[in-house]
Amino acid sequence: MLTSVQREMVMRIARWCTSAGCSVPARHCQADHTLDHRFGGETSTANGGPLCGHHNRLKNQGYSVWLDPEGYWHTYRPDGEEIL
Repeated sequence: MLTSVQREMVMRIARWCTSAGCSVPARHCQADHTLDHRFGGETSTANGGPLCGHHNRLKNQGYSVWLDPEGYWHTYRPDGEEIL
């Protein structure tokens, strides 16, 4: 579980839900693991980002998000295809 400081940092990573094309403001999102904990994702600010409730549930169906080293978010379908 994130500490309150970690959660605040995660929620400042992006202004919107990190899923491609989503316009839900981060303040209405959940702080969540980008790589799900059950798949080895650590509980840390480096593995977190804001996801709206809808996209957080999709993540549990095989969708994933990733923050690249340049600071761009990428969203992938369960088959590995990137959603642009």
